[in-house]
Amino acid sequence: MLAAVVAGLLAIVGLGAVAVTATIAVGVAPGAIAFSPSGATAYVANNGTNTVTVVDTATSTATGTFTVGSRPSGLAVVTATTPSTRAATTPSTVATATTSSAATTAPTT
Repeated sequence: MLAAVVAGLLAIVGLGAVAVTATIAVGVAPGAIAFSPSGATAYVANNGTNTVTVVDTATSTATGTFTVGSRPSGLAVVTATTPSTRAATTPSTVATATTSSAATTAPTT
């Protein structure tokens, strides 16, 4: 799967079809995309609305939006476990948006 952001839409491109298979409305001036380690969730930084849109890639739907600092320009998805529970728990995932004022993080599923 490939993805691109164009004019407020996240375009999902299927590799088998080599065609756009879905478009999902996101915020104004989307500029960066990051995926969860499993690829099940995409995060889109919306520079024009100071938000990050969360997208379920299986259903091609936006499942939420959270506000970040001014003009988010980059994203990173970080997976971490605590040392004491490393063997017993599923890692948690955090999406981080780089903005002109600060980094903002939000827990994800």
